[in-house]
Amino acid sequence: MILNAENLNRRMSVDKQVQEIKRIQNAAVGDVLFTASTCSNTDVIETLLHESGIRYQEGVAGYTVKYYKV
Repeated sequence: MILNAENLNRRMSVDKQVQEIKRIQNAAVGDVLFTASTCSNTDVIETLLHESGIRYQEGVAGYTVKYYKV
């Protein structure tokens, strides 16, 4: 689920958001951007990926989900 700015700001500082978005945008194709448990809340991850404007793919293996830049 994509969070609105107010909810995202409660979970992560704006400075950290900007840092993460730049890291995502500067990553090479095929890089793993995030790794999370399949049972964890991934709203912040999905919002950052959406805000970065990149194309990404999710890969699930067992109880782990990885987000790759494509």
